[in-house]
Amino acid sequence: MLKIKKNILFTFIIIGLTLTSCDNEESNPAGAGTGSYHTDADGVQLSVNGTIIYKELEGQYYIDGAESETSAMIIVDVGMEKEILVEFLSEDGVVLEPDDFADDTHTLGFSTSEPDIISTEIHTNQESEDDLLFILTGESEGAVTLRVKLMHGNHHDYRSKLISVTVNP
Repeated sequence: MLKIKKNILFTFIIIGLTLTSCDNEESNPAGAGTGSYHTDADGVQLSVNGTIIYKELEGQYYIDGAESETSAMIIVDVGMEKEILVEFLSEDGVVLEPDDFADDTHTLGFSTSEPDIISTEIHTNQESEDDLLFILTGESEGAVTLRVKLMHGNHHDYRSKLISVTVNP
């Protein structure tokens, strides 16, 4: 009798967690675009002054439009700042419009292997508040890896592969 009640309780707990989880397709359809919905990004590209400096799509690196085994390298000098535009991509490589996910629940996030070598700061463009921009600053000489994330609350809807960054003296 006690064993049956434990099984029923366990079943209800699992069902409850499933129904209220963030990945529930009914309450959070991927790519729906507004409110607390998830973004269905399958890639990301980073641009400086209109030139793509990094691109990945569905887990594959791209350099100059061709698939690559390694990450494109972003190079910055110590003390130099680069304003970088982040664009998330659909599975067919089309840029997702910021209106599809840019709301109060989605922000940029970053992680780096060496926070003393580079710093990142989210930047707002006065001309277009919808653009996802950040400032990458070379703090000290060295090589690091960076990940760019599309954060949704306390977790990421998308996380890039490792991006190679070199800071020159």
